[in-house]
Amino acid sequence: MPDPLKRLVQRHALRKHASTVPTGILPLDRIRRAVVYIDASTQAVGVLSDQVREFFAGRGIELRILSPQPQDLNWYGRMRRPGRNAGPDEAEDLFISLAAPDSFASAFAAVSSPARFKVGRVQLPGGTYDLVIKDRRDVCESAIIVFKTMTQLLNQIQ
Repeated sequence: MPDPLKRLVQRHALRKHASTVPTGILPLDRIRRAVVYIDASTQAVGVLSDQVREFFAGRGIELRILSPQPQDLNWYGRMRRPGRNAGPDEAEDLFISLAAPDSFASAFAAVSSPARFKVGRVQLPGGTYDLVIKDRRDVCESAIIVFKTMTQLLNQIQ
């Protein structure tokens, strides 16, 4: 069972740092900057990172990959240095989470992101994500398969 104090602090952090930027589905041609969160414990994280870079580079989209190691997280699971102090002209347009559903660091990054379009694997309370790609029932899909599905859908958005 999770530590009740930790859960309380996590809920408070999500409320306190929630982005107020309105979000919605955007076509790829309106996206200039993207942030992709990849859980460092993901199998084949190097292969996945390469696929992510290739996809965005091929479309001329500036990319930042967040993949914090356990030592990069504070005691309640938030990234120590989120590095998200970008001004309004430098904020990302797209945020993608490829992390496992139970990742608080990913949830915090998504909720606090100023991105105008957010894509994830499991909807967070408050409807953070504009597009959710769920794993098939009773099967935990690999992040590589989920990213491939996401890219297919992103390519279809006009």
